[in-house]
Amino acid sequence: MARPVLKTTPVQKASIGGLIVVALLILGVAVLILGGEQGFLSSRYLLRARFDSISGLQPGAPVWLAGQRVGFVSQIEFVRDASEKVFIDVTMRIDNQYQDLIRKDSKARIGTLGLLGDKYVGISLGSSNNAELKPGEYVETDNPIDFEELIERGVETFDDLAEGGKSLKSIAAKIDSGQGTLGKFINDPEMYFDLATLAQYSRQIAGKIENNEGSIGRLFNDTQLYDEMVATISDVRGLIDSISDGKGSIGRFVKDPAFYDHLTASLSRIDTLIARIERGEGTSGKFISSDELYNQTSEAVGSLDSLLIDIRKHPAKYLKLKVSLF
Repeated sequence: MARPVLKTTPVQKASIGGLIVVALLILGVAVLILGGEQGFLSSRYLLRARFDSISGLQPGAPVWLAGQRVGFVSQIEFVRDASEKVFIDVTMRIDNQYQDLIRKDSKARIGTLGLLGDKYVGISLGSSNNAELKPGEYVETDNPIDFEELIERGVETFDDLAEGGKSLKSIAAKIDSGQGTLGKFINDPEMYFDLATLAQYSRQIAGKIENNEGSIGRLFNDTQLYDEMVATISDVRGLIDSISDGKGSIGRFVKDPAFYDHLTASLSRIDTLIARIERGEGTSGKFISSDELYNQTSEAVGSLDSLLIDIRKHPAKYLKLKVSLF
């Protein structure tokens, strides 16, 4: 059995045609809007930025200039410099109308949008005394903050704080149980009495000083002692000034090079004399170094001693008195 053919009326045909036209209009408007956003129909130029890390930035991410959206990221690629160091080049498409606002001193950074963590490239305004960046040139960059590293450091810091808390808890327990110097200071009543006694002695000493008792009291309160100390200091200063001016023996010794040279020459002659004596030269050298001279001297002293003893015993033998009569 043949299927029946549906017939459309002119009104139905007109309705279908109208729907198709409306759909085409909506599609054209969407193309225009999307083209304006992504640059299909807008006039844009290329800028590049080189980063060490981009923290999850993706192609299509917006580019902001001082908080105003001016373009989007079109390409991200790895590059190597002459030293084989790896960087990430980010290519951006910027509206031509903002070209005069991005200059040599502008800087690009990677930021985060809201709580979702979407990334964007933010560029700062340049100053008028710097040249505009030409298409294809690189804008200066500030590397983004590595949040993973910050979180890792935060965890390490938290662990350190936890360990510090345990240590503080242990110290507090020792103090509470009276261990250590601080624990005894807080818990030992004898420490309190010792401090009270020390404070009492301090008050007594302070009272004696105020009453001009003892050497310290006189030092603090006796104006005559103060004047004598000032006079002594003045005399010492005068002595130092005299020495500085080369006055007196000490001053000449300090200031006069002739006196120093004379003293040096005298010491040199003394050194020469001592060296000769040590070598046994001269009478003094022979007397010190010659054993024969020493022995002869010892024998002479012994003979003289024997002679003196004999004189004491037999004086008549050595003293003869001859009397003559005229």
